[in-house]
Amino acid sequence: MGAASSTILQQLASATESENRWVRHLEHSRDHRVCLRAFCPHYYYFSLNQVIAFTGIFKTLDVLDSESLCKLADVLHEELGRNRLQEVHSVLFRRFAQAVGTSDKELALPEHGVLPGVQAYVKELYRAFSGTRPEALAAYYYLESSAVKTYQPLLDVLKSLGMRPDEYKFFSLHAVVEIEHEEIAKTMWERQNFSAAELRTGEMQFRRMDELWTTFWKQLLENCRCGAGSSYGKLLG
Repeated sequence: MGAASSTILQQLASATESENRWVRHLEHSRDHRVCLRAFCPHYYYFSLNQVIAFTGIFKTLDVLDSESLCKLADVLHEELGRNRLQEVHSVLFRRFAQAVGTSDKELALPEHGVLPGVQAYVKELYRAFSGTRPEALAAYYYLESSAVKTYQPLLDVLKSLGMRPDEYKFFSLHAVVEIEHEEIAKTMWERQNFSAAELRTGEMQFRRMDELWTTFWKQLLENCRCGAGSSYGKLLG
């Protein structure tokens, strides 16, 4: 169990490179608002859908595993603003998008306009969270660990660009809560009594998430380099 868990932990290092290239591009962009407007609709699509996909994990758990069920219910409650509409994470992201000049109409990108790499990652979340328990827990572990590595560097750049705290609250909130959520995901994975075959399934799922996440950020970077809204048509072919 410990050796298998360590193998997964070692793979986390590869989850930072593509996000960091995008963050560096934003940091050195001559017009960061153009870059962020190109980013917002695609990330919003991911943010909305990952919450719905995540709910599938509940049916993969043992109905007697009250500890895990309780912790995941709290994670979902946090995502949905703890009963406060203006604190729902998608609402916070919409506030950020408006601050960089993205209209609600531009933000609500139809699915056929979403970057294929973003679509592929979201589809895999839906599949994995509704799959076997090793697949679901590995996907969850990856989702949270990659979030930890994404939000703080991005938050640091947004602060340096002079944005107000209320405008980037989506990112400052995630930079804090994802640390706790990653620990929940890690603990859930490690406490499972998985067979050797199930551990291999989980590790394969983890690697699959990493591959798709890398493509996700590579296409976001290309989209930002091409300018707001201009390149996803090319990527779609």
